[in-house]
Amino acid sequence: MVLSAPHLEPRTIRARTWLGKIRYRLAWAGYPTVMLMTLVETGTRGLLGACFGPTTAGETAYATRLLPLLDDRHLVLVDRGFDANAFLADLVATGAQFLVRLKSTRRPAQLHVLADGTYLARLRQLTVRTIGMAPAPCPLKGSWMGTGAAHCVSYGPPPACYHPATILV
Repeated sequence: MVLSAPHLEPRTIRARTWLGKIRYRLAWAGYPTVMLMTLVETGTRGLLGACFGPTTAGETAYATRLLPLLDDRHLVLVDRGFDANAFLADLVATGAQFLVRLKSTRRPAQLHVLADGTYLARLRQLTVRTIGMAPAPCPLKGSWMGTGAAHCVSYGPPPACYHPATILV
């Protein structure tokens, strides 16, 4: 499962007045945008659910509305915009497993180092497995993806059942 949130430009005057304009770092956008949050099955590309609205609510607010569609059969892959503690706790409550790339400024403290070099860490009340990643070469462009080390956290089976980190990342 993947949660994704592209921004779209509405075409009607009614939609534009409802959504308002988005503020970027330096100025207001020249047009209003709508956020569309989707929950997609990665193997079949099946759409499990979607919701949309103004960008002011934020990605995790819309993603939380899709969580009831998840259960213990799902593995959810999300990017660094979804690493909020409250959202991850809500995700765990669904029974789903997850793999999340953390923001580059977030460094969870180590609790216990595992045999494959990953470690258990705490994100508030949640114990997660943390996997360090280095920038990797991009074969299509001949350049490097990323500018520095990143961390992914996973939540799922007990440590005795963990797959090696090289399989996950």
